[in-house]
Amino acid sequence: MDVLRPHVLVVDDSPDAADSMADLCTLWGYDAAPRYSGAAALAAVRVRRPAVVLLDIGMAPMDGFAFTAHFRQLGGCGGTPVVVISGHTSAIHQARGRELGIRHYIFKPAEPVLLRALLEQLIMEPQSMWSRNDDQRRGAQRIPEPVGSRET
Repeated sequence: MDVLRPHVLVVDDSPDAADSMADLCTLWGYDAAPRYSGAAALAAVRVRRPAVVLLDIGMAPMDGFAFTAHFRQLGGCGGTPVVVISGHTSAIHQARGRELGIRHYIFKPAEPVLLRALLEQLIMEPQSMWSRNDDQRRGAQRIPEPVGSRET
């Protein structure tokens, strides 16, 4: 654990996907930690708060939405950016995510150049930009199209 580098928590029930994403983040200079379930990720957050969470939605038994709802309730996590990296990028998934304060969706497989640029942007932005003082923002916030989305 390197407290001087921004901490990125990678949550995916596929160990290969989580480990690969964490390895990339480490190469880019972040202190990255893979977790393979929502429960394991929540336990890790209680030890160290991440600067950013990279999250798969389609996990069991706790999916990414349930993880995010629990994560947002933890002290100091309400303003932490959560980036969904998933094959589930439909408008319904985006709307559900928006209710939980998720602003960024990246279609799997994540394009490393785009992911790195997004991480750099999120790390540099003040947490107040991500704060969930939602009553004002909930209806005004628009989630952009998923990065790397494919036309159907």
